[in-house]
Amino acid sequence: MRKWLLAASCTALFIAGCSDPANLQQSATQLAVTQDQTGRNTDEASSVLPSTQPLVQSDAIDVDNSADLTAATPELTSSIRVPQLDGTVIDVRGLFIPNESIGYYLYLLPGFRVDLDLASGTFTLTAADNDTQAIIEALPPQIDMQLAADELRTAMERLDENMLQITEYMRQEFWADATIYRAYAGDERVTTILKSVHNIPLRITVTEPSDAQELHQIMAMITTIRKADTETWATLNELNEPSVSHLLGQAYELQTNILQAYAVEADASDAGNLSELDDHERSTATWLTLTMDTFVQSTDDVIAYLEAFYSSEVAEQVIADMGLALHNGELRAQLPDEGSPMLWDQATLELISESENERRYLARVPVGAEDAGASKLQELRLRRTALGWRIHTPLTILAKLPVIGE
Repeated sequence: MRKWLLAASCTALFIAGCSDPANLQQSATQLAVTQDQTGRNTDEASSVLPSTQPLVQSDAIDVDNSADLTAATPELTSSIRVPQLDGTVIDVRGLFIPNESIGYYLYLLPGFRVDLDLASGTFTLTAADNDTQAIIEALPPQIDMQLAADELRTAMERLDENMLQITEYMRQEFWADATIYRAYAGDERVTTILKSVHNIPLRITVTEPSDAQELHQIMAMITTIRKADTETWATLNELNEPSVSHLLGQAYELQTNILQAYAVEADASDAGNLSELDDHERSTATWLTLTMDTFVQSTDDVIAYLEAFYSSEVAEQVIADMGLALHNGELRAQLPDEGSPMLWDQATLELISESENERRYLARVPVGAEDAGASKLQELRLRRTALGWRIHTPLTILAKLPVIGE
């Protein structure tokens, strides 16, 4: 119910170019009647503002909105520049999320999960550990953005007569042409944004607890939106051996880094087995540390992060296999039993069967240096979801003998 707080009330505004005042009056009146207008704080706008200082140097994607950009085939991960409340800016590894029905993709921060309505192309981003939610709707391409902003303002005033227009974000080039309103409904803060991103008119409706400060994270994710052409979507949808191998490699890297970040070393021998994973060369071997420290506070946060690679039920199983849980307010994982590190990023695959929504492979996975030349066989399943192909088999990080020698 809450996720449609404002979005449902304003749906009629943008039909036929937002030209029906009766719809506006009816929806705004409904919104005003059903929400209690208390607990507002008109000084909060500045508390979530990004820093105006230069961004730190990184491999973060360019957020220039001056051109109608169509990117080449995107990577599964990319850095997102996220402003912090203390005025600093950090780079966080985001995960690729497609919206083929509208023709764009974005990168998702850890701690958020996403749902896609295939009929409307509406993204719903939800914080895993609280009620913060962002609904990203694509508006008709021919829409009059000024008229839409005027009518949305009227609706927001119906919700909260002390509604504010937020202008501080306009100091940044990306948000210079955005219209941003903020209102309060009971204990919730509602921020609505009208913004054209690479010629895609968007309405973003963010509802969050009054004490949450996640709007800047959501806005950072919006800046990563890129369009993709027909050829790019065809490439993304083609599940061939290289694309599966890349998906496995990224999932393996994330999973091993999670384990290293939170594992409790039971004894020296266990620590030695895991240390072999530290020596494995990866292009982004240290990307997880700051990301997890800053954005992950619960097992649900980690599950949401894993869902970019795994199906939801398997992501939960991966967490269970790790023994990841909160202990005295801190995340801790149980080290695996003794075994040889399985190098999933070097696995070779043989297709067993395929259907429209599922593929089965036989994976031959090399093991660590101490058993050089050995491998282990494991069946692997992948499933198609609304957000793309996901791994439907938990990846085992340490293999128990016997293994197969080459």
